[in-house]
Amino acid sequence: MTDELRDRFFGVFAAGLDPVSQALLIGIAAVLVVAGVITFALPSSRVPDPMRRELRQRWTTWAIIAPIVVAGVLGGAGTTALLIAAISLLAYREFARGTGLFRDPIISGVFVLAVLALAFGALDNRFAQFTAVAPIATVLIAIARLLRDDPEGYLQSVSLGVVAVLMLAVGPAYLTMFTIDERAIPVLLSIFVSTAVGDVSAFIVGKCIKGPKLAPNTSPGKTISGAVGSLVITASFAAFVFGSIYDGTPLDTPLRLAILGVLIAACGQLGDLVLSSIKRDLGIKDFGASLPGHGGLLDRVDSLLLSSPAAFYFIANYAGVGIGSATEIFTG
Repeated sequence: MTDELRDRFFGVFAAGLDPVSQALLIGIAAVLVVAGVITFALPSSRVPDPMRRELRQRWTTWAIIAPIVVAGVLGGAGTTALLIAAISLLAYREFARGTGLFRDPIISGVFVLAVLALAFGALDNRFAQFTAVAPIATVLIAIARLLRDDPEGYLQSVSLGVVAVLMLAVGPAYLTMFTIDERAIPVLLSIFVSTAVGDVSAFIVGKCIKGPKLAPNTSPGKTISGAVGSLVITASFAAFVFGSIYDGTPLDTPLRLAILGVLIAACGQLGDLVLSSIKRDLGIKDFGASLPGHGGLLDRVDSLLLSSPAAFYFIANYAGVGIGSATEIFTG
């Protein structure tokens, strides 16, 4: 095994920890500790009990999620692929229950195969195979649904299956594609942290400033102030962090870093709104209840569904992703 592959597949245990990743990990730990102290010290005389319970639930969930995500990223390409595949499959489970897609096990089977093919394509560094998964899965879903010989609900089932593949399988899988790059660990940590910053800042700014609703019929809890505050905070954070990661590369210009930051922030909010629209159409509040204070897993990862591919293609266009890295590792 070459040094490149050893670093990629054994992550921080082989390559060590770069300064940006160190700073991000220290920041994550510090924020969790400070937020925990503040959250559990809130006086009942000033903060209503329902709000205190919600904040404590949210903090507890973040305290569980953060170490799992960090461990997956630091472990290298293999553990990152497992983490992303698990997110996709668990999110699909909630999506299938909410939409009724679980009644079409053949479509669910195609989705699982798509997740596995995307993971393998990313790990084997076969981008052509990786990008072919979406159109092939779309065709397979359309054909597989014919096996029921029941045209009623055909369009709905096929459409839901295609949406699931594109958003829940392909979208997050671009995070696994980042593992071919030598900067994978800081980039992945930055994307995860940026989306978390976006969610938390939107919640805090929206609660503090309030004001007009952003899209009252789509997501009643979101305010314009929260959306704008989140956009500014998240874009600024992402631009600063990615500027440190890609220092001295063609991506390292104020304009390009600002655009990247806005892309991650805006796509995170759009992913949230897309899933909110689906929930409103279904007449449900959350896709699940697996994460106290947040709803289901899909309610938590919706910000990653559009921001991950947007970040991948923008970074690849200016700085490249994994240029010169080994290809067809398993099949070559």
